[in-house]
Amino acid sequence: MSARLHIRTAEVFDPLFPDARDKAAWGGRGSGKSHFFAALMIEDAMAHPDQNGGEGLRAVCIREVQRDLAQSSKALIEAKLAKYQLDEARGFKVYNEVIRTPGDGIVIFRGMQDATAESIKSLEGFKRAWRGEAQGATQHSINLLRPTMRASGAQMWWSWNPRRKTDAVDMMLRGAELPTGAAVVRANHRDNPWGTGGLPAHPAGPICAYLGGLTDLESVGAELGYSMALMGQANATNILALKAAAWKAKADKYDALQAGRSEAVKAARAAPRVAKPGASPGRAERSARGRDAAWARAKSERSGEAYAALLDQMGITL
Repeated sequence: MSARLHIRTAEVFDPLFPDARDKAAWGGRGSGKSHFFAALMIEDAMAHPDQNGGEGLRAVCIREVQRDLAQSSKALIEAKLAKYQLDEARGFKVYNEVIRTPGDGIVIFRGMQDATAESIKSLEGFKRAWRGEAQGATQHSINLLRPTMRASGAQMWWSWNPRRKTDAVDMMLRGAELPTGAAVVRANHRDNPWGTGGLPAHPAGPICAYLGGLTDLESVGAELGYSMALMGQANATNILALKAAAWKAKADKYDALQAGRSEAVKAARAAPRVAKPGASPGRAERSARGRDAAWARAKSERSGEAYAALLDQMGITL
């Protein structure tokens, strides 16, 4: 068995190959962060037995909230295994809840929201912990994980799309003082030489901004929770249609909310407004005006930018 798979990797991730207790990649969608760590997990699982007397790698993929495996990184890792034809003959076997790796190693999938000091002890002896969507990690869950990952050679991987500088992972890995020996890179879609991986460069419709940031077709399928067997029969048009249907459902819901307003509210809104001299509209009124303006623009322009602005006003994230 080859000790390394040598999966192609964007240059921006090169600093993450040398050993480090913390490896982190942050930035916007489409950079390939999740794909890099999924591939690295497989490479490390292949190399570990040769480097550790035949002992397999024990690894955990973590999300802050994970109610089922559809919210985990399992589908993406399965996609990589299928893509590189790594099956049971090569030491990999996919089960419903775990993935077995060479040398009797294992990859498990956990949510940290309800973790306790006692429950986290089950991860003692694990060598890899990948915190996907780490922008949602709380300081409490980080404090539970770090001392647990103390086996020799243990590494913690962090990938996230930043929200606020005050989020726990940003304070830890983008602050003035980094953990000792941490390797941190910023990666965005411009750093990904493979772009959208076969999807249309400018897909039509209001979801173009969202789809334009996806790395390739398998990541869309993984997000939607489809099995790789089914994804193997899909093409870009199928996936675009699925995402368009998801968007339409949200738009229809908004239409229903608009249509369901009471006649009294409609009449009140149609009536002339009487404002006190010098008074400015309140927050609720400004929000309502903003939503109405965005909806009017979306119906008039029917452009991806206009629909994206509407969804932003509604607080909907696709």
